[in-house]
Amino acid sequence: MSIEEILNKNENSKLREALVEYMLLEKLIIAAGNKGKRLEISRSDQDLFGYDIILKIDSIVKFVQLKSTNKNSRTYYWDIQKAIISDKNSTVILIIISYTPQEVLIECRVLDESKRTEIINQRPRHRKGNDAFCSIKYGDLIKVENMEELLKLLFSKPVET
Repeated sequence: MSIEEILNKNENSKLREALVEYMLLEKLIIAAGNKGKRLEISRSDQDLFGYDIILKIDSIVKFVQLKSTNKNSRTYYWDIQKAIISDKNSTVILIIISYTPQEVLIECRVLDESKRTEIINQRPRHRKGNDAFCSIKYGDLIKVENMEELLKLLFSKPVET
């Protein structure tokens, strides 16, 4: 049985989520280190506040909701707590998983900051009638080419308007 077959079984969804989270964190730690920065990480084992991890570089803190999907999946919408979308210190990272016979590969998309107002007004797809949630679309996320670009998007201080 291949790693892809193992991870795609429904009963292994928690294993798949943990694996891609650790892969993302490893790549972010290395990218930050290559820039002479130390990435601080705090993980949440409970999904009480809508975020999965807290990332910090210097004085900038980001609360991150992680979502994942297979590269060939037809999933294009995810329900997100409105508290994540309305907080400028929070973001969403989508981890897209693909496979080779020897390894698991990930690529990322991150919340397009210019779409926060639009997103917060999108009704949830799976939690109908729950006003605490909104729906984020695949198109609401920006593709990042590498972890250095993701770090820049996460930790560059936004221009106040």
